[in-house]
Amino acid sequence: MQWQQLAACAEPLAKQLAAQPEELAELKCSLLLALYAAVQQHGELELRFSLLLTLVRFCAASNSLSKVLGPLDGRVERVERWVGEWELSGAQQKQLWAHVLDAHPDDDRVLHECALKYFALHEAADYKASAELRARIVKAVLTTIRSPSLFRCDELSQAAVVQQLEGDAELAPLHKLLHIIARDTYAEFLAFAEVAAHQKFMTKHAVPVQACGDKMRLLTLVSLGHANKELSYEAVAKALHVEHSDVENWVMLAIGNGLITAKMDQVREVVAVSMCAERDFGLKQWERLHTSLTDWRDSIHSLLDVLSKSRPTA
Repeated sequence: MQWQQLAACAEPLAKQLAAQPEELAELKCSLLLALYAAVQQHGELELRFSLLLTLVRFCAASNSLSKVLGPLDGRVERVERWVGEWELSGAQQKQLWAHVLDAHPDDDRVLHECALKYFALHEAADYKASAELRARIVKAVLTTIRSPSLFRCDELSQAAVVQQLEGDAELAPLHKLLHIIARDTYAEFLAFAEVAAHQKFMTKHAVPVQACGDKMRLLTLVSLGHANKELSYEAVAKALHVEHSDVENWVMLAIGNGLITAKMDQVREVVAVSMCAERDFGLKQWERLHTSLTDWRDSIHSLLDVLSKSRPTA
């Protein structure tokens, strides 16, 4: 091996190896990983970023992402470490998060987390400047809306570049739907879904109305729990547009999804809510947290005061 030629040959060789991932995928992946390791071992650190992008693209195409990004559960954290340890520039961070986002089209959680990192790096003006960015915004928002396990949409809806959907004549319904899922209730979703133009939009983009409605029922139950810690079966049935006999099933679904912690009193027909997940985190949530911490502090002071007074004198 003539290591002095590594700097000049690394990128062209990597490009050649990655050109046809469907052929000899296992061997090519091993060679790309070896080349990536050699670049780092021999101090060619300026090349490791471009080789990493090539590796991510190749491994995504050959269904072997674990070889470069590790286990699925820790991939976002691993990319975050690269960003910090390598001191990547803003442009490099955009490239890296875009590649990792694109590599996970079928994993809603990883795609959603990568999208949040990626969109946070963009200004509102970037929306009109990049067709690729707009395509990723649509992909991320649709994935979040369709997902049966992603309930927090507020951070995505607050991203400056995502908010530009509102002014897009074609995609404005997507912005409206995202806003409803992030903050509103089942009643607002029904009103949205009854509009003919919105029905056409949801059909075009394969947004399942029934599944979205079920998701909104669960999120509406969360909102009810924040407003009142004791909910009558009648109030829940009315808000969720379900039969009185179905209330307990919906409460159990919300508990199973980690959205609320509650107990049902079947005699009194009430739901006692002790904890609710946050649908969004704004000024009201900060005020609620401040109140809770203040109450906790006062309780501790009172307890310490009682203990102090109850000590026997020397």
